[in-house]
Amino acid sequence: MNVKRISWFLLSMMLVFSMLLAACQPAVEEPAAEEPAAEEEMAEEEAAPAGTYYERAMAGEFDGTAV
Repeated sequence: MNVKRISWFLLSMMLVFSMLLAACQPAVEEPAAEEPAAEEEMAEEEAAPAGTYYERAMAGEFDGTAV
């Protein structure tokens, strides 16, 4: 009876430690995508409006739209 109790204890401790080690491992980073060409990058920057949504709304960009 004592051997059974010890084996369950060891098994549960191994399970706890394996879960602890799995939770503490570093996050896997995805590989970075290739950067677009300089011309494409400039075109995207010109098309994107500057400022936050709040600033854009206060400037009147979204007048007449409903949420």
